[in-house]
Amino acid sequence: MAGVNMTSGERLFRSNCRSCHTLPNPKSQTDSDWVTLVKRYGSQIDLAPEVQAKIIAHLQRVN
Repeated sequence: MAGVNMTSGERLFRSNCRSCHTLPNPKSQTDSDWVTLVKRYGSQIDLAPEVQAKIIAHLQRVN
């Protein structure tokens, strides 16, 4: 069953970021770049700060 072991950050990344574009490889940016990108684009689609934080944590964890 796919997704059973996903963290909440990964689920949020997959569900929110996929709505506008294909999912990027988490290793394609630095940890600090992910902070900038998620905050910039997350605010454009009204992602709550706590959702942004979970997505950032996921991207940095797998980076």
